Amino acid sequence: MLTTHASGSVQKRNGRVGMAESYHLGRQKLTEHVKCQMLSIFQHAAEYNERI
Repeated sequence: MLTTHASGSVQKRNGRVGMAESYHLGRQKLTEHVKCQMLSIFQHAAEYNERI
């Protein structure tokens, strides 16, 4: 518990940055996942329309 106040505040700031980065990455992965799902849905719909 000998960490100075300055390093403590830096750690807090880094923690916030890390959270923001992971949140941004999570959103990117989510949008990619949604895009893939939408593409597969459109492909299935196209195949379904061809069958009719």
